[in-house]
Amino acid sequence: MVDLSSADKKILNLIEYNPRVSYKELAKACHLSKDTMKYRLARLEKESVILGYTCFIDYKKIGHQSYKLYLKLNGTIEEKNELKEYLRKQKNVFATFDSIGNWNIAIAIFAKTHEEFNQIENGILAKFGSFISNRRFCSMIDVELYQKDFFHENTRNYKSFNFWGNVEENKLDEKDRELIKILHTNSRESLVDISAKIKLSIDAVKNRIKRLRERKIVEIYRTSINYSLLGYDQYKLLIYPRSYSDKTEEELRNFLRSKLYCINFMRTIGPWKLEIEFLSKKPSEVEEILSELNEKFKMEILDLELSVLRNEELFACKDLLLE
Repeated sequence: MVDLSSADKKILNLIEYNPRVSYKELAKACHLSKDTMKYRLARLEKESVILGYTCFIDYKKIGHQSYKLYLKLNGTIEEKNELKEYLRKQKNVFATFDSIGNWNIAIAIFAKTHEEFNQIENGILAKFGSFISNRRFCSMIDVELYQKDFFHENTRNYKSFNFWGNVEENKLDEKDRELIKILHTNSRESLVDISAKIKLSIDAVKNRIKRLRERKIVEIYRTSINYSLLGYDQYKLLIYPRSYSDKTEEELRNFLRSKLYCINFMRTIGPWKLEIEFLSKKPSEVEEILSELNEKFKMEILDLELSVLRNEELFACKDLLLE
């Protein structure tokens, strides 16, 4: 576990959803010199508190639906590793998440049609079905991301970002694809370096980034933070409905945001209606909140499913999804 200074916490607050912020701006906000800021940020990276810098690509804006496939595995470690290596190579697989609970792995998949998703799932089952004992999937409607406050851990004040929505068909040219790949790999890459890599002027790069953000293809930048090093466990909560309405959904959202240290709130189509990811340092606190949730919404909730997330792996931006 890493103990963060007040300055470190402020840096994480500022950079979590704004990794393109300059050293100068960070230094000014933290009342530090630019050189000190560079040193502190480099140390957070070296200690693996900061794992990298990326951007969220809204694949729905380029014609893709988003799905989650959950698998229960009973194979050997070698077989599970073979599955993960296979998934890394699949162009439609965006991320995987190991978990402790009813499911061993969650797979984020983007596909243009239900049939394409069906073929992706069939490919997984054909190769690894012998040690998949159960599976379920959902289609993701949208997600609300929440910015944490590492400086005031007990507060529940959120800055939210809405992501994923209706499917659209935005066209991307070769330079757009190159630019997105760079931002996805390292969203702190300087304009000077990006300009050299894609052979465009700095002004042209600025304008292209602006247009990608206006079209909401690249809407959100994110710093990947190693929560476990800060003493947090990361949980996923699936909520299965009994009786449901828009009013119920809003009441659930408000309750969970007030009680939990939420990372995101996702609406889905599938066996469960909601997926919520949150952080906690106290398992006993999680048990108490879920008990209160069950009691408060006993007429609306059929079941709750909780798992602990491990080893989130976001894969490199896939070329074929950006064609």
